[in-house]
Amino acid sequence: MVAIALRGLTVRHRLRRGEVVTALDGIDLDLPSGQVTAVTGPAGCGKSTLLRVVAGLDAPTEGQVRFDDVDVTAQPTRVRDVALVTQDVTTFPHRTVRAQIGEPLRYQHVDTAEVDDRVLAEARVLGIEALLDRRPHGLSAGDRQRVALARATVRRPRAFLLDEPFSAADPPERLRLRGELLALQRGLGVTTVHVTHDVAEAMAVGDRLAVLDSGRLVQVDAPQALYDRPATTQVAVLLDEATRLLDAEVDDRTLHAGGVALPLGSGQRRAVAGHRRVTLAVRPGALRAEDAAAGVALAGELVGPPAAGPRREAEVRVDLGGGHTADLVAQLPAATRARPGDGLLLRLDVGACQLYDTEGRALHHGRGQARP
Repeated sequence: MVAIALRGLTVRHRLRRGEVVTALDGIDLDLPSGQVTAVTGPAGCGKSTLLRVVAGLDAPTEGQVRFDDVDVTAQPTRVRDVALVTQDVTTFPHRTVRAQIGEPLRYQHVDTAEVDDRVLAEARVLGIEALLDRRPHGLSAGDRQRVALARATVRRPRAFLLDEPFSAADPPERLRLRGELLALQRGLGVTTVHVTHDVAEAMAVGDRLAVLDSGRLVQVDAPQALYDRPATTQVAVLLDEATRLLDAEVDDRTLHAGGVALPLGSGQRRAVAGHRRVTLAVRPGALRAEDAAAGVALAGELVGPPAAGPRREAEVRVDLGGGHTADLVAQLPAATRARPGDGLLLRLDVGACQLYDTEGRALHHGRGQARP
């Protein structure tokens, strides 16, 4: 295990026409020993670049990479003793699965009997012991990824670096791989950095979650803490795509969104003091149809069919008065028979909504809601 620290990490690329692009911009990030740090963000945010710098494949323009407080910025990958698994799985068609998993140990001149024991142990954890004497041809995408994971972990690296490791697998297979990876990581206790564009995957696998945007670190914390207390509207929407944003004017104890008056609680009033305009972040749990007993009454129309399952969430068009409408996501009763175009009585719990300034920075996080 190793504690990894990134300090002032900056990566700039000069394009052919002379333009300079900043891929990472002054990243300060701790990757604790033995934990899984998931890194997510929109496409092009710098996730893979960060992983390559940690691995030693790319050199930073500025800043340091430190392993257990030792500067390894100039050290190559083999000296850092890390294992990298990418979305593009490389297998050797003429070699058995057993030979491919054990190859890193043979390079280390490990005794043959120990190689066999360790290969079998890794294969059992990942459920591929029955495939050990097969060749890669005909293996599923998930099984090929399991082979790559086993080959990476069999030599017990100091750090495990994963770049979109499950993207080639279908959804059910991704869920199985996610569980197997967590079991493998917990068993080894190895420091892991897991890069993925899949936010649900990042929240499920990470002990900590780091959100990047345009090469900058926006926020890092435990996944539930980030969900409950996003630092920006960007993080709020990224972690829950059903979140909708409303512009509102501040008037003493009240917000005005369109023609609707939304009363504020005491904590919210203190948070918006000195602001003339704010952004209200509405999650489905704060907007309910028919069965809600409290909240500001709003008239709405069902836009799309309710989602299946116990949380009947659906897109609704809300009448804010004065000719203003807003498309939000509401929770409907489990037994609802409403169809697109039907009118709805909605209740908005303002106290459960989050408040942000006009730059998208958090002012108040409401009472919080459990992650779906």
